[in-house]
Amino acid sequence: EAAMIRTGPYSITAKAEVSVQTARFSHELFVRVTHEYPMFGRQVLVNMADKLGHSMRELEAVRQMISRARVAGS
Repeated sequence: EAAMIRTGPYSITAKAEVSVQTARFSHELFVRVTHEYPMFGRQVLVNMADKLGHSMRELEAVRQMISRARVAGS
C-alpha cells in the first residue's frame, strides 16, 4: 500500500507459496483508480491503518521491555 501512495521508488520482497501473477502500474493510474472506485482507496487506507496499529503495538511492547530492563539494571 505504501508504494501505491508514495510517488518515489519503493521496493519490497515477497515469497509466494503458490503460482501468482503480478502487475506494475504507475502512481497516476493508482490515483485515477482510487477516484473512480473510492471503496478501493478506502480499503487501501484501512489496510495501512491496520498495519500501522500493529507496528505501534509492537513498538510499545519493545518500549516496555526496555523500560523494565532499565529498572532491573538499576
